[in-house]
Amino acid sequence: MVDERVVEYLREGIKRGYPVQLLKEKLIREGGYLPSEVEEAWKFVSTSMHEQHAESEGKKAPSTPLAQVKHAHPMTSFKAGSVQAAAQASNPSEEYISASTPIEDANLLTRIRFAFLFPSKLFEAAARDERAEAIKFYWLIALIPSLLFVLVSALTPHTLQNFLSVVFPFVKWGFLSSLDRISEILLSVPVALIFFLVIGLLATFVFSGLIHAFILLFKKGARFDSTFNVVVYSLTPLYFLAIIFPVGFVWTVVLKLRGLEHVHRLHLAKVITSWLLAILTGGIIWLVYVYIFL
Repeated sequence: MVDERVVEYLREGIKRGYPVQLLKEKLIREGGYLPSEVEEAWKFVSTSMHEQHAESEGKKAPSTPLAQVKHAHPMTSFKAGSVQAAAQASNPSEEYISASTPIEDANLLTRIRFAFLFPSKLFEAAARDERAEAIKFYWLIALIPSLLFVLVSALTPHTLQNFLSVVFPFVKWGFLSSLDRISEILLSVPVALIFFLVIGLLATFVFSGLIHAFILLFKKGARFDSTFNVVVYSLTPLYFLAIIFPVGFVWTVVLKLRGLEHVHRLHLAKVITSWLLAILTGGIIWLVYVYIFL
Protein backbone atom coordinates (compact mmCIF):
# COMPACT_ATOMS: atom_id res chain seq x y z
CA MET A 1 0.00 0.00 0.00
CA VAL A 2 1.22 3.47 -0.87
CA ASP A 3 1.52 6.01 1.96
CA GLU A 4 -0.57 9.07 1.09
CA ARG A 5 1.76 11.42 2.99
CA VAL A 6 4.75 10.40 0.91
CA VAL A 7 2.73 10.71 -2.30
CA GLU A 8 1.58 14.23 -1.47
CA TYR A 9 5.05 15.27 -0.39
CA LEU A 10 6.57 14.08 -3.66
CA ARG A 11 3.85 15.69 -5.74
CA GLU A 12 4.24 19.04 -4.02
CA GLY A 13 8.03 18.88 -4.21
CA ILE A 14 8.00 18.13 -7.92
CA LYS A 15 5.43 20.85 -8.52
CA ARG A 16 7.75 23.36 -6.82
CA GLY A 17 10.74 22.24 -8.82
CA TYR A 18 12.71 20.17 -6.29
CA PRO A 19 14.81 17.28 -7.66
CA VAL A 20 13.17 13.90 -7.11
CA GLN A 21 16.34 12.42 -5.65
CA LEU A 22 16.55 15.23 -3.04
CA LEU A 23 12.95 14.61 -2.02
CA LYS A 24 13.60 10.87 -1.72
CA GLU A 25 16.69 11.42 0.42
CA LYS A 26 14.81 13.78 2.73
CA LEU A 27 12.03 11.25 3.19
CA ILE A 28 14.45 8.41 3.99
CA ARG A 29 17.19 10.20 5.93
CA GLU A 30 15.16 12.74 7.89
CA GLY A 31 11.57 11.61 7.57
CA GLY A 32 12.20 8.06 8.78
CA TYR A 33 10.54 6.34 5.82
CA LEU A 34 11.83 3.06 4.41
CA PRO A 35 13.40 3.16 0.92
CA SER A 36 10.80 0.66 -0.26
CA GLU A 37 7.98 2.96 0.94
CA VAL A 38 9.49 5.92 -0.88
CA GLU A 39 10.06 3.98 -4.09
CA GLU A 40 6.52 2.61 -4.03
CA ALA A 41 5.13 6.12 -3.56
CA TRP A 42 7.35 7.47 -6.35
CA LYS A 43 6.14 4.72 -8.69
CA PHE A 44 2.56 5.76 -7.92
CA VAL A 45 3.36 9.46 -8.48
CA SER A 46 5.24 8.86 -11.72
CA THR A 47 2.40 6.67 -13.02
CA SER A 48 -0.13 9.38 -12.16
CA MET A 49 1.98 11.98 -13.93
CA HIS A 50 2.20 9.72 -16.97
CA GLU A 51 -1.57 9.31 -16.98
CA GLN A 52 -2.09 13.06 -16.82
CA HIS A 53 0.36 13.59 -19.66
CA ALA A 54 -1.28 10.86 -21.70
CA GLU A 55 -4.70 12.38 -21.22
CA SER A 56 -3.42 15.74 -22.36
CA GLU A 57 -2.07 14.03 -25.48
CA GLY A 58 -5.33 12.18 -26.04
CA LYS A 59 -3.84 8.82 -25.23
CA LYS A 60 -4.89 6.19 -22.75
CA ALA A 61 -2.31 5.13 -20.18
CA PRO A 62 -2.40 2.23 -17.73
CA SER A 63 -4.24 3.23 -14.62
CA THR A 64 -3.22 2.76 -11.02
CA PRO A 65 -6.24 2.17 -8.78
CA LEU A 66 -6.66 4.93 -6.25
CA ALA A 67 -7.62 2.25 -3.76
CA GLN A 68 -3.97 1.28 -3.59
CA VAL A 69 -3.19 4.50 -1.76
CA LYS A 70 -3.02 3.99 1.99
CA HIS A 71 -4.78 6.87 3.71
CA ALA A 72 -3.14 8.02 6.90
CA HIS A 73 -4.81 8.30 10.27
CA PRO A 74 -6.42 11.74 10.78
CA MET A 75 -3.86 12.50 13.49
CA THR A 76 -0.93 11.98 11.12
CA SER A 77 -2.27 12.79 7.69
CA PHE A 78 -1.47 16.09 6.06
CA LYS A 79 -2.64 18.43 3.35
CA ALA A 80 -0.41 19.86 0.69
CA GLY A 81 1.68 22.60 2.25
CA SER A 82 4.96 24.37 2.04
CA VAL A 83 7.39 21.83 0.64
CA GLN A 84 10.18 24.38 0.67
CA ALA A 85 10.01 24.40 4.46
CA ALA A 86 9.46 20.65 4.64
CA ALA A 87 12.51 19.98 2.51
CA GLN A 88 14.58 21.77 5.15
CA ALA A 89 12.81 20.03 7.99
CA SER A 90 13.13 16.68 9.69
CA ASN A 91 9.66 15.47 8.85
CA PRO A 92 8.47 15.36 5.23
CA SER A 93 4.84 16.15 5.93
CA GLU A 94 3.00 19.35 6.66
CA GLU A 95 -0.53 20.04 7.84
CA TYR A 96 -1.89 23.54 8.11
CA ILE A 97 -4.07 24.67 10.97
CA SER A 98 -4.85 27.63 8.73
CA ALA A 99 -3.50 29.03 5.52
CA SER A 100 -1.63 31.72 7.45
CA THR A 101 0.06 29.54 10.08
CA PRO A 102 2.53 27.09 8.54
CA ILE A 103 4.85 25.13 10.82
CA GLU A 104 7.96 27.04 9.90
CA ASP A 105 6.38 30.34 10.95
CA ALA A 106 4.93 29.08 14.22
CA ASN A 107 6.43 30.72 17.30
CA LEU A 108 6.60 29.34 20.83
CA LEU A 109 3.17 30.66 21.77
CA THR A 110 1.67 29.08 18.66
CA ARG A 111 3.09 25.73 19.73
CA ILE A 112 1.13 26.05 22.97
CA ARG A 113 -1.98 26.43 20.85
CA PHE A 114 -0.97 23.33 18.88
CA ALA A 115 -0.78 21.29 22.11
CA PHE A 116 -4.37 22.07 23.03
CA LEU A 117 -6.08 22.39 19.66
CA PHE A 118 -3.95 20.88 16.90
CA PRO A 119 -1.79 18.02 18.24
CA SER A 120 -0.86 16.83 14.74
CA LYS A 121 0.77 20.21 14.13
CA LEU A 122 2.65 19.85 17.41
CA PHE A 123 4.00 16.48 16.26
CA GLU A 124 5.15 18.00 12.98
CA ALA A 125 6.96 20.72 14.93
CA ALA A 126 8.56 18.11 17.20
CA ALA A 127 9.83 16.18 14.20
CA ARG A 128 11.45 19.20 12.52
CA ASP A 129 12.59 21.42 15.42
CA GLU A 130 16.12 21.51 16.75
CA ARG A 131 16.69 20.76 20.44
CA ALA A 132 17.38 24.42 21.23
CA GLU A 133 13.87 25.35 20.12
CA ALA A 134 12.36 22.80 22.51
CA ILE A 135 14.54 24.06 25.37
CA LYS A 136 13.28 27.62 24.87
CA PHE A 137 9.74 26.27 24.79
CA TYR A 138 10.33 24.37 28.03
CA TRP A 139 11.58 27.49 29.81
CA LEU A 140 8.47 29.33 28.66
CA ILE A 141 5.93 26.81 29.93
CA ALA A 142 7.94 26.08 33.11
CA LEU A 143 7.15 29.61 34.26
CA ILE A 144 3.57 28.43 34.94
CA PRO A 145 4.36 25.87 37.69
CA SER A 146 7.04 28.23 39.03
CA LEU A 147 4.50 30.98 39.55
CA LEU A 148 2.01 28.49 40.98
CA PHE A 149 4.60 27.26 43.48
CA VAL A 150 5.30 30.82 44.64
CA LEU A 151 1.57 31.42 45.00
CA VAL A 152 1.08 28.28 47.08
CA SER A 153 4.07 29.25 49.24
CA ALA A 154 2.49 32.63 49.84
CA LEU A 155 -0.81 31.06 50.90
CA THR A 156 0.45 28.02 52.82
CA PRO A 157 3.10 28.24 55.56
CA HIS A 158 6.10 25.85 55.43
CA THR A 159 5.43 24.89 51.79
CA LEU A 160 9.03 25.63 50.87
CA GLN A 161 10.49 23.52 53.69
CA ASN A 162 8.19 20.57 53.01
CA PHE A 163 8.92 20.68 49.29
CA LEU A 164 12.69 20.80 49.66
CA SER A 165 12.62 18.03 52.28
CA VAL A 166 10.96 15.71 49.79
CA VAL A 167 13.10 16.61 46.79
CA PHE A 168 16.43 16.81 48.63
CA PRO A 169 16.01 14.54 51.68
CA PHE A 170 19.74 14.43 52.41
CA VAL A 171 19.75 18.12 53.44
CA LYS A 172 18.45 19.33 56.80
CA TRP A 173 15.96 22.08 56.03
CA GLY A 174 14.81 22.74 59.59
CA PHE A 175 16.34 26.21 59.59
CA LEU A 176 13.68 27.35 57.13
CA SER A 177 11.03 27.08 59.84
CA SER A 178 12.59 30.09 61.56
CA LEU A 179 12.01 32.33 58.52
CA ASP A 180 9.22 34.89 58.65
CA ARG A 181 6.48 34.66 56.03
CA ILE A 182 7.87 37.43 53.80
CA SER A 183 11.34 35.86 53.73
CA GLU A 184 9.89 32.45 52.94
CA ILE A 185 7.86 33.83 50.04
CA LEU A 186 10.83 35.74 48.64
CA LEU A 187 13.06 32.66 48.91
CA SER A 188 10.46 30.54 47.12
CA VAL A 189 10.96 32.57 43.92
CA PRO A 190 14.58 31.55 43.15
CA VAL A 191 13.89 28.03 44.44
CA ALA A 192 10.96 27.67 42.03
CA LEU A 193 12.93 29.02 39.09
CA ILE A 194 15.94 26.80 39.79
CA PHE A 195 13.84 23.70 40.33
CA PHE A 196 11.45 24.01 37.38
CA LEU A 197 13.64 25.79 34.82
CA VAL A 198 16.97 24.09 35.54
CA ILE A 199 16.47 20.83 37.45
CA GLY A 200 13.19 20.17 35.66
CA LEU A 201 14.88 20.58 32.28
CA LEU A 202 17.69 18.22 33.28
CA ALA A 203 15.15 15.65 34.48
CA THR A 204 13.25 15.97 31.21
CA PHE A 205 16.47 15.44 29.28
CA VAL A 206 17.30 12.32 31.30
CA PHE A 207 13.80 10.89 30.93
CA SER A 208 13.91 11.57 27.18
CA GLY A 209 17.21 9.72 27.05
CA LEU A 210 15.71 6.72 28.82
CA ILE A 211 12.74 6.60 26.46
CA HIS A 212 14.98 7.02 23.44
CA ALA A 213 17.30 4.23 24.58
CA PHE A 214 14.38 1.81 24.49
CA ILE A 215 13.01 3.26 21.24
CA LEU A 216 16.38 2.48 19.65
CA LEU A 217 15.74 -1.18 20.43
CA PHE A 218 12.80 -1.04 18.02
CA LYS A 219 14.14 1.45 15.49
CA LYS A 220 17.84 1.99 14.93
CA GLY A 221 18.88 5.49 13.94
CA ALA A 222 15.87 7.19 15.53
CA ARG A 223 16.50 10.91 16.06
CA PHE A 224 16.99 11.86 19.74
CA ASP A 225 15.93 15.47 19.20
CA SER A 226 12.53 14.26 18.00
CA THR A 227 12.08 12.23 21.19
CA PHE A 228 13.20 15.12 23.38
CA ASN A 229 10.98 17.59 21.54
CA VAL A 230 7.91 15.38 21.93
CA VAL A 231 8.56 14.91 25.67
CA VAL A 232 8.97 18.68 26.14
CA TYR A 233 6.01 19.76 24.01
CA SER A 234 3.74 17.17 25.61
CA LEU A 235 4.33 18.79 29.03
CA THR A 236 2.19 21.75 27.99
CA PRO A 237 -1.15 20.43 29.34
CA LEU A 238 0.50 19.19 32.56
CA TYR A 239 2.04 22.58 33.34
CA PHE A 240 -0.89 24.73 32.24
CA LEU A 241 -3.46 22.53 33.97
CA ALA A 242 -1.41 21.93 37.11
CA ILE A 243 -4.36 22.92 39.30
CA ILE A 244 -6.43 20.07 37.82
CA PHE A 245 -3.53 17.61 37.78
CA PRO A 246 -5.38 14.43 36.64
CA VAL A 247 -6.62 16.11 33.45
CA GLY A 248 -3.25 17.63 32.63
CA PHE A 249 -1.42 14.39 33.38
CA VAL A 250 -3.64 12.22 31.17
CA TRP A 251 -3.50 14.78 28.37
CA THR A 252 0.29 14.89 28.59
CA VAL A 253 0.62 11.10 28.48
CA VAL A 254 -1.63 10.85 25.43
CA LEU A 255 0.28 13.60 23.63
CA LYS A 256 3.61 11.98 24.49
CA LEU A 257 2.64 8.52 23.26
CA ARG A 258 0.92 9.70 20.09
CA GLY A 259 3.75 12.12 19.39
CA LEU A 260 6.44 9.44 19.71
CA GLU A 261 4.37 7.14 17.53
CA HIS A 262 4.18 9.85 14.88
CA VAL A 263 7.75 11.16 14.77
CA HIS A 264 9.38 7.72 14.88
CA ARG A 265 6.73 5.88 12.85
CA LEU A 266 6.55 3.11 15.42
CA HIS A 267 3.63 0.94 16.39
CA LEU A 268 1.86 2.36 19.43
CA ALA A 269 2.51 -0.82 21.41
CA LYS A 270 6.27 -0.37 20.96
CA VAL A 271 6.01 3.27 22.03
CA ILE A 272 4.06 2.33 25.16
CA THR A 273 6.58 -0.40 25.95
CA SER A 274 9.47 2.07 25.64
CA TRP A 275 7.65 4.58 27.83
CA LEU A 276 6.85 2.04 30.56
CA LEU A 277 10.41 0.71 30.59
CA ALA A 278 11.72 4.27 30.90
CA ILE A 279 9.39 4.91 33.85
CA LEU A 280 10.47 1.64 35.49
CA THR A 281 14.15 2.49 35.00
CA GLY A 282 13.64 6.01 36.28
CA GLY A 283 11.79 4.69 39.32
CA ILE A 284 14.64 2.33 40.15
CA ILE A 285 17.14 5.18 39.86
CA TRP A 286 15.00 7.31 42.20
CA LEU A 287 14.72 4.52 44.77
CA VAL A 288 18.48 4.06 44.73
CA TYR A 289 18.89 7.81 45.17
CA VAL A 290 16.53 7.89 48.15
CA TYR A 291 18.13 4.77 49.69
CA ILE A 292 21.61 6.28 49.47
CA PHE A 293 20.76 9.68 50.93
CA LEU A 294 18.16 8.77 53.55
